[in-house]
Amino acid sequence: MKKVFVLYGVLLLLAVSCNVAHDLVIDEWNPAENNAQIIFINNNDNGQFIVKEWDGKDIHARLYGGKTVYAVGDSITLTVPSGNHQIIFDTTLYSYNSDEHKYDEFRSSNVAFEYNFVPRRRYQFKGRVVVTQGIIRHTFDLFMGLYDITSGTVLLEERKIPWTLL
Repeated sequence: MKKVFVLYGVLLLLAVSCNVAHDLVIDEWNPAENNAQIIFINNNDNGQFIVKEWDGKDIHARLYGGKTVYAVGDSITLTVPSGNHQIIFDTTLYSYNSDEHKYDEFRSSNVAFEYNFVPRRRYQFKGRVVVTQGIIRHTFDLFMGLYDITSGTVLLEERKIPWTLL
């Protein structure tokens, strides 16, 4: 019985620790040379992302296949038609709190980005937290950036986003 319990624990640990790649082609009939790629990598540096909509269409179920647990290390790759499009996602960003030796988590829902995506380019969303230390308390500003990662990393657009502390 003890061996079965240990085996079950090991299998559960392996299942939880495996990174998952979520890939979705928005328009399968669009020629490849007219597409761009948008990449999200879930980690403490970039944030965690849950992609919800593309041009007003719910793509969550197609992208995640009913998954409701999103892990650090998961990646998301959207292959999208070039042109002006809107994407909506939720994000959780992290800032290391050295006073308490832990990460503070900041949640932002329904972050909407509209951008004119160029064919044959690769893009990545990355978030960051700016902490301003005051005399009495710290203030936090969250920013979401869109980068061109086709050859190097070039910030294309960054904007401040609203948040709630988790």
